[in-house]
Formats: sequence, structure tokens, C-alpha cells
Amino acid sequence: MSDKKGFTLIELVVTMAIFVIVIMLSSFVFEKVIGQASQRSKTIEGQLEGVVGLEILRTDLDSAGYGLPFKIMSSATKISGYTEAVDSPNFPVPGVDRASLNDAPATPPRGVVSVNGSGSVGFNQSDYLVIKSVTVALNDTSKKSSRVIYNKMGADPVGQIATTGTADDLQPGERAIVMRSTFEGGIEKSRELLIDEKNGGTFFVTVPSTFLPTAFSPKESGDTCLIYGIDPANTMSSLRMPFNRADYFVKRPANVPKICNAGTGVLYKSTTNHNNGGITYYPLVDCIGDMQVIYLLDMDEDGAAGTYADADGTPSGDEKISDINVSTVDVVTTLNDPELLRLRLKEIQVYILAQMGKKDNAYRYPDDSIVVGVASRGRTWTASEMAATFGAEWRNYRWKVYKITSIASNMQ
Repeated sequence: MSDKKGFTLIELVVTMAIFVIVIMLSSFVFEKVIGQASQRSKTIEGQLEGVVGLEILRTDLDSAGYGLPFKIMSSATKISGYTEAVDSPNFPVPGVDRASLNDAPATPPRGVVSVNGSGSVGFNQSDYLVIKSVTVALNDTSKKSSRVIYNKMGADPVGQIATTGTADDLQPGERAIVMRSTFEGGIEKSRELLIDEKNGGTFFVTVPSTFLPTAFSPKESGDTCLIYGIDPANTMSSLRMPFNRADYFVKRPANVPKICNAGTGVLYKSTTNHNNGGITYYPLVDCIGDMQVIYLLDMDEDGAAGTYADADGTPSGDEKISDINVSTVDVVTTLNDPELLRLRLKEIQVYILAQMGKKDNAYRYPDDSIVVGVASRGRTWTASEMAATFGAEWRNYRWKVYKITSIASNMQ
């Protein structure tokens, strides 16, 4: 008689129950791992997008003031066609008039201009930043430059600004500005925008196939004429301004990624068109909550930055100005005067509040406030302000403040 034994029904039920519990635990852990992986993927994706978009902003910041004239010929009142940006009643940034940030044709342009967001001005009271230089446009011509030196014999090879040898050179038909530059001890002291008075006060030249026209050529020994490309050929009959202009701002478009908090917008770069003064939009980074601009100034011109100022030079409190005996009026005057701005602006800092990844109910933002700037400069978001703008669940988002810093070398 065999003595074989099997499992009882109770043993099988207990075993199956344990097996089901193990499967449920494994499924829960797996689901959690997948969720974390997805969150990390979205966070990394946002970081990569931010790196690319913010690098464009950094490059433009570094170019602020590049190729701008220090002086405009005394016949500046005769300049024709210099009108810069036009007023846009339907411009989507609250309280900002693009035309109010223009520079007068009779004065040198400023390399950087900004509006301080407050009250009903700016998306989430974000600042508005304008960068003026020849290179901020998105065309190949704006990246080209050349020079012409004086040669009493007339045929100076350096003066042959357009060639057919390489596309990197200025080409016939492209539009450029020309400035007469003077140096003392190897330091550039003057950069005068040249104007063709005989042809209606034209401040630009259509690049010729050989040499510059007389109005844009060196006149005497020691003269050096700098040529900066502005806009491609065959796009218009003239230039609107003797430089290019890029505006940076945050706004919320009609369509944004679903992962973005409803209170966030998009960081945009827009360029001013030479044909009509309008704008062309370029979205850079999604899920942006705020942008703040801070200037570091050398008000006593001792070579070291000692004054911090907000976007328009009117900080809300004297504690935001660290130099002794410096008033808000002094700072505002500096930011609005092209020569003082070149002398005193040492650094531009831009702080951007960005949402990283999607909402995560298992995550809780650890701090009760977020500083978009430094100390009392820029803006400090309190917990109540975050909740009012980004909703009661704002802590379920990962927030990051990017800092973009530029030494204002091209302003000097």
C-alpha cells in the first residue's frame, strides 16, 4: 500500500493567497518605479529644453551693445527711415508698449532696455527685456562683419568688403551699417554711425561688389570704417534701424503642453522686422512662471560693480542700492543714458522660474518661498503668492530658478 501525500485544500488556499499578495506588492512597486521614471523623463526633457532655449538668451545677452554706434553724425536730424519698433495695441504682454523702448534717431541706441513687471504689467508681473545689437537677428547676414582702412592710393584690398570666395563674407546686395572708429592707446574711443547726406540721410549701405561708396569710406589717415551686416539682400528696400533688436518676455499662448501648470507661460524671443517694425515670435522654453532682470552697476566708475538695480532702476526700497550716496534717480538716469550705460553697466543677470516635469502628487516642494533673483533684488514669491498664481497644489510641482549671467563686455 503506497504512502503518498498531497497538499490539503487549506494549504493550497494559503499558498495562493500569499502568491496574490506578492503579485500585488510587485505590481505596486513596479507602478511606482514606472511613475518615477516617467517623472524623471519629463524633468530631464524639461531641463534639456531649458538648456537649449536659455543658451539662446545667454548668447544674445553677451552680444548686448555689439556693433552699436557711440555717436551719430551731426546731421542726425536728416536721417530717413530710422523708426525702430512700432506700437502694438494688441501686443500680448500686459502693460508693455514696444515703441516706448525705442531710442531716438538723433541719439546712440542703448544696448539693453527693460520694463519692471509690477501690478498689471507683465505676465505674472514678469520683467520685459530688450537687447539691441547687430547679431541678435536670426539671419546669416547679421553674423558677418568687415572693415575698411584708409589708403591714399585708393585700391586697398582690405576695403574689398564683398567677395565671391566664401559665404562667410558680406555679399553684394546685403544691407549693412558703417561706422568710423577711432582708437587711443589700443582702446576704441569713438564709433560714429556714417550717414549718406546726399541721398536723403541714408544710414545704411547696400553692400557693393567692390568698394564702399564715398559717403561710407575712410577720409584720412588713421580712419577705420567698421562694416556690420544687418539684414539679407532682396527682402526690402531699406533698413528700419542701424542694428537688430530682440525682445524677451513671458506670455501664455493658446496652446501649451498639458504638463504645464495653468499659471505658467512660455519664454519667448521676438525679433523686430525691418520692413514694418512688427515682430516674429520664437518660443524658447515652456512652463515658465517668472522672469526677473537685475543690473550690476559701477555708479562711482571705480571699476567695480557696487550697485544692484531692478529692471527699470526703481527698486522698492533703498536697501536695493548698495553704493553709498547713490539715489534711484541716479540709477534711472544711468539706464536711460547710452554713454553712462556703457561706462557703468558691468553685469546683467536674468533669473527665470521654471516648472520641471509634470505634477507629482507624491512630491512636496520643501520651501515656503521662492526667490527669483538675489535677496531683495528681483522678486520673492511667498507661499500664498504661489498658491494664488499656480494653484493650491503648487507644492506638487518641482520648481527651478535658472540664473543667466552676462558680463557686459560689448557695452564698453
